[in-house]
Amino acid sequence: NGQGDSGKIDIQTGSLTITEGSQLGTFISGKGKAGDVIINASNIVSFDGSSSNIFSIINTDAEGDAGNISIKAESLSLANGAKFISNAKGQGDSGKIDIKTGSLTVTGGSKIGTFIDGQGNSGNIDIQTGSLKVTEGSQLNTFISGKGNSGDVIINATGNVFLDGDSSGIFSIVNPGAEGNGGDIRIKAASLFLSNRATLSSSADGEGNAGDLEIQADSLSVTEGSQLGTSIGGKGKAGDVTINANGDIFFDGKSSRLFSIVNTGAEGDGGNVSVKAESLSLANGAKFISNAKGQGDSGEIDIQTGSLKVTEGSQLNT
Repeated sequence: NGQGDSGKIDIQTGSLTITEGSQLGTFISGKGKAGDVIINASNIVSFDGSSSNIFSIINTDAEGDAGNISIKAESLSLANGAKFISNAKGQGDSGKIDIKTGSLTVTGGSKIGTFIDGQGNSGNIDIQTGSLKVTEGSQLNTFISGKGNSGDVIINATGNVFLDGDSSGIFSIVNPGAEGNGGDIRIKAASLFLSNRATLSSSADGEGNAGDLEIQADSLSVTEGSQLGTSIGGKGKAGDVTINANGDIFFDGKSSRLFSIVNTGAEGDGGNVSVKAESLSLANGAKFISNAKGQGDSGEIDIQTGSLKVTEGSQLNT
């Protein structure tokens, strides 16, 4: 509660299991820097339970930066509401979250996030993994509710990435009343699957620009009301959406969509949508939308593909 830095937590282990509300964390309530949390495990790391967390926090009225969270493991899982959080509630930056693992599973409403509630920038989330599954309302997110810029979410997967379930997804957010820019979301994967109303989104509802969304994969599937895109609800610019697929892109379902939108009451331009693929198919009412409902211009939709099919009430709209 005075002036000074908190120490770090550094764990070297074969495996680590955190359950039943157990926590690892660092924080400061005065002036200083919260320590980092570092885990190096040769096997499995597992967090299970709504209060089973890793945290690094700068409390309200404190000054300083939150610590980083770094995890290396053969496999990593978060289940049933577990959380990895770096949050600056006072004046300062939140830390970054770095994960290197053979497989990452985030289920049961669990979250990995960097947040700013005061003044500062939120840290990046950087994940290097073989595979990634985010399901059952779980999320990876960076956001600001005060003044500053939201961090990027960067995912490099040698295998597949799965986002499944209502409220499940990856988000970079500038909340209403905040000032700053949303972070970019960049994903490289063998294949990317969004299903059952999952979402991939960078949005700015305060004053600032939404981040860009970039996807590079062999194939992309967006089904069952899932969506990906960028939007603004305040004053700024919606981010661009860029998708490069070596193979097929498939959107299916009435509420399945790709979007770059300026919402009603907002001021700014929509982002551009660029899609390159061997084949592109929109079916059963799926949509690509670049739209300015507020004050500003909509972006362009640029498609380069060997085969394009738009069927069963699907649309390309600007």
